[in-house]
Amino acid sequence: MNFLKKTKIFIILILLTFSLIIVNSIRINVQFLKEIPKNEPLLIHTSWDGGNGTIGNPYILENKTYDGGSTNGYSLINFDSYFIIRNCTFINSGTADDNAGLRLVGVENGLIYNNTFESCQNGILFSQQIGTCQNNIVKNNTFRNNINGIRVAYLARWINITKNRFFDNGDGIELFGRNLNSVSYNYFESNSVGIHLLGSDSNTIVGNQVQYTNNFGIYLENSDMNEIRSNIVKNSNVGVLLDSSKSNEINLNIINSNTEGITFQSISDNNTIFNNTIANNNKGIHVFGGDSNYIIGNEVRYNTNYGINFEDSYTNEVRENIVKNCAVGILLDTGRYNDLYLNTICSNSIGMSFQTISDNNTIYNNTFCANNDHISIISSSGNIFHNGSIGNYWDDYDGYDCNGDGIGETTYEEGTIFDPLPICYRLDIYSPIVSIMNLINGQVFNATAPSFILSIQEYQVDKIAYQIDIGTNYSCGASDKIDQMLWDSLTLGRHNITFYVLDAANNLGKAEVYIFKNASEEPEEPSIPFSPYFSLIMIVAIIGVLMYTKRKISF
Repeated sequence: MNFLKKTKIFIILILLTFSLIIVNSIRINVQFLKEIPKNEPLLIHTSWDGGNGTIGNPYILENKTYDGGSTNGYSLINFDSYFIIRNCTFINSGTADDNAGLRLVGVENGLIYNNTFESCQNGILFSQQIGTCQNNIVKNNTFRNNINGIRVAYLARWINITKNRFFDNGDGIELFGRNLNSVSYNYFESNSVGIHLLGSDSNTIVGNQVQYTNNFGIYLENSDMNEIRSNIVKNSNVGVLLDSSKSNEINLNIINSNTEGITFQSISDNNTIFNNTIANNNKGIHVFGGDSNYIIGNEVRYNTNYGINFEDSYTNEVRENIVKNCAVGILLDTGRYNDLYLNTICSNSIGMSFQTISDNNTIYNNTFCANNDHISIISSSGNIFHNGSIGNYWDDYDGYDCNGDGIGETTYEEGTIFDPLPICYRLDIYSPIVSIMNLINGQVFNATAPSFILSIQEYQVDKIAYQIDIGTNYSCGASDKIDQMLWDSLTLGRHNITFYVLDAANNLGKAEVYIFKNASEEPEEPSIPFSPYFSLIMIVAIIGVLMYTKRKISF
């Protein structure tokens, strides 16, 4: 009897336990269903074509066509098993912002491969409504005529989008408000925007080809610390646009045949543009309202309007760029306190132009060559063309480096431009040309040492000296006099004088003349004969005349 009673109690406890489990499961499912948007089709976990969801044997969905109609083509929600969706077609989703051909919510570990997405609001949407989408790969798919080809929404991360093709979409790819995604080796043609980062940080955009976009090839909007590397962007309105975006790296890209190559606007600061080729655009690099950016080692060439333009931009660093074959190489339009150095600026109509209060910039150690005009200044002041140690190389500088320090000895001047330390590769190998202006061969001098005037053609004279016959060298100036003691010590007759001029490059020039030293001093006044007795003789003669006259009268 006791045994039967205990058995009944045990059975009742088991039934109660199962009841609680079922109720709890129903509660969870009800909560889960509440989080699914209205009209969401419940195509969840049940329609796989194979696999068991492990890394070695993922679920497979393949060779299907999904027409979304007024909502989504296919949805996968809150799912972390391994899966592959391949060789499917997704068309005609609804037009709500969160409708998609393939809608993924809180999904991990997926490979979406070799599918076609066409005429959807979003071809693929990594949604933000439940959980985090992460660790998914989107590879080798085709997206055509969608509002957005792929939209990676707020809570999605570590999404690898690679080797896909995008045609005639609004945004080919939009990364919205999430970080650490990779967009690589995709092809974009005739989209409104190729790749759009909106409030999205620390992503890698590498190896993509973007062409014929109506607006922007690559567009960073309020997005920081992204790497834009080794992309080709061409035939678009703007190749790369940064809008209120900071601390991004843009390197090794080819930006070709766009209306604008790279544009910064609206406080896009601390970005680095380096080792890019920016060619055949209307405008090369335009920094508008961006400060403390680094533009380094780019080749900027054959841009119709300008190569690099700073507009309302301060404290930027521009170095080691090649800027050539543009209407204006570098244009500063309300650009202040920028440093420009180690750039090669050649074969432009105007090498560098300063407009509209572009003041206090420092320009040094640049090469200006083969420009129609090296510098144009319209309304600017306080710009310095040296850093205190070195100026710039100007191909029309006609001076010499006399002392071998690489700096010309005279100031470079072009209009209002003054470079006191011009770089000069032209060593002075020419001797000074010396002419004696006031002495001629055979001229005679007496006791007073002769003076001389020298004409010297030389950029930097180091020393001037003269030597008489084969004797000691005497230092002197270009207008001076032979040392009187030396002259007094010379013998009478002919003497050879050689004047030497040594320049700073140790080139020696000289001029020679021979003159005569006369035996006598200055000519004396003629003396009166018998001058010591002349007065006495005159007195005696006068007395004699008087006595003779008196005697004659007495007779």
